[in-house]
Amino acid sequence: MKCRCVCAVFFLLGSLNFLVGQSHFVQAGFNKSNVSWHNTVQHNYNYDWNYFVGYALEKPLTTNFNLNVALQFSQKGFVDRAPRNAEVRKETYEYIDLIPTISFLPHRSFGYFVGGNLGLLLRDEDEIAYDHIDFGLIMGVEYNYKRWKVRAGYNHGLTSIFDETINQQNADAGITPFNSNFQLNIGYHIFGKSSAKKEINIFEQEEHFKKIEIGIRLYSVNSFNALVKTQKSKSQYIRYTFGINNVFLERTEKYNYSWNLSFAAGIENRISLDSNVEFIHGIEPGFTIDAYSNSEDFDIGVQPYVGYVIGAYYSTSNKRLRIGIETVPNFYVNFDFDEQGVVDEWSSGFNLSSRVGLVATYSFER
Repeated sequence: MKCRCVCAVFFLLGSLNFLVGQSHFVQAGFNKSNVSWHNTVQHNYNYDWNYFVGYALEKPLTTNFNLNVALQFSQKGFVDRAPRNAEVRKETYEYIDLIPTISFLPHRSFGYFVGGNLGLLLRDEDEIAYDHIDFGLIMGVEYNYKRWKVRAGYNHGLTSIFDETINQQNADAGITPFNSNFQLNIGYHIFGKSSAKKEINIFEQEEHFKKIEIGIRLYSVNSFNALVKTQKSKSQYIRYTFGINNVFLERTEKYNYSWNLSFAAGIENRISLDSNVEFIHGIEPGFTIDAYSNSEDFDIGVQPYVGYVIGAYYSTSNKRLRIGIETVPNFYVNFDFDEQGVVDEWSSGFNLSSRVGLVATYSFER
């Protein structure tokens, strides 16, 4: 059996190299994993630290998009602190994971990735009736530095990890567990053409890097974003959006608070309509984090999204000062985490009625 698995892995790597291979990476890192339950509550399950090792192949698709396919040996599991147990029980299971992802890099050093996770179960410690196949969604951010690639991502299962033909009672009640896994991935480019040939950073000064624009996007008195735009070419800018909104803090018997944090980075393409008016558009992925806590409840919602910014700007007589409007319709995936960091529920959809913001920016020459 082990021999067949080893042969299958080498055959898969060879096939992937033929289809994808241009840059080759060895990778290793840490998993912080748990089980997310649907239609029941398991308050005693806690995240457990495990590890993974792997090999990845990467190929540029366009200037800003890369295809990355990784094959990993990965340990996952959880810690069961249920009172029924005489001692804390640690459940560990091992997978071979195939992880294809698409990366969007607004800058050569920084970007986002999204993709799928196909896992083949090799072993579980207690030989519980787990399904041999696991399929999930994975997304995160990455940073490239010389030969190093660092990725931080979250993988949430889309299929139950229980074999429902054996766990019939749970299946009839609609009780299903899904893998929930945070991963820190450190990769090293060993051969092939690298997408990061030299030391780079997000605000690197290049030959065509001439302007920086700083501004604000206002939705309401208590809802706004800061904007930073760096010139990439004559009609294209890299844009970064930051926001801290709806901050509330009150102390009663405990601290009650709420806040919203947002970040996005993307590409802004500009089309001149006349000497003073420009139409802008471009892809802008990002995420928002909403936190809420009172004496009885605690909730964190994380919503990664892929947006497309659309807007128009008018250059004033100052020329450095521009005012305009823009909106960012998007596709999102929302995860709600409980106080133990486990996903209570998740949802996805299109936000086509995104708010329109009033924008003002001021440019500085380099």
